[in-house]
Amino acid sequence: MKGITLNGTRLPFPAEVPHASLIASGMKAIGQQAAKEKRSRPEKKRLTGMRNGKPALLNENSFQAAVERLFLYEESGATPYEIHILQERVKSLEERVKQLESYD
Repeated sequence: MKGITLNGTRLPFPAEVPHASLIASGMKAIGQQAAKEKRSRPEKKRLTGMRNGKPALLNENSFQAAVERLFLYEESGATPYEIHILQERVKSLEERVKQLESYD
């Protein structure tokens, strides 16, 4: 049987790799854990939604909260793209802190 090659390098068969079954089961467990975390994420709370094809408040009691958010957005002077970049930075820094805290 001819071996598998990648860019001229011969790749070993799984039977030739020591502890291949343990590696495979570990990768499967990581995938299952990632899928579980993705499902368990809390749903984002929204103040607005669509009603009759027009944007509207989802809860009339949240009118003051919507006004406060709009005010803070206008006061920031940032574009929606800049706010998105900041949100992504916050998310990545939170993940980094979690990794550093879990390092023991």
